[in-house]
Amino acid sequence: NPRTGARLGKSHGYAEIEWGIMRMLGKVGEETPVVTTVHELQLVNDEIPREPFDLPVDIVVTPTRVIRVSRVNPKPLGIYWEYVTEDMVREIPILAELRVMSSKGQ
Repeated sequence: NPRTGARLGKSHGYAEIEWGIMRMLGKVGEETPVVTTVHELQLVNDEIPREPFDLPVDIVVTPTRVIRVSRVNPKPLGIYWEYVTEDMVREIPILAELRVMSSKGQ
């Protein structure tokens, strides 16, 4: 949604996991711009349901224009462990190490 920055991905959550990892490691923050490229036909003005871990975008680039979004939702603060499945941990091995670090308060 170019008005709110809400986005629909492929429903695997990889962008959110990658953001969460980088946020935990202090490499990205609220001020880090998130940019996406889409075709004009993929833009919707409908309300998009969101979860706390969803990563909003700041800039949307189409073949014909660049849209600077006035986001209404904050970016995720890290990894939302309650949504991480064991399959995800197996597929992304660093998650196991980060989960241990997180439980120790590091």
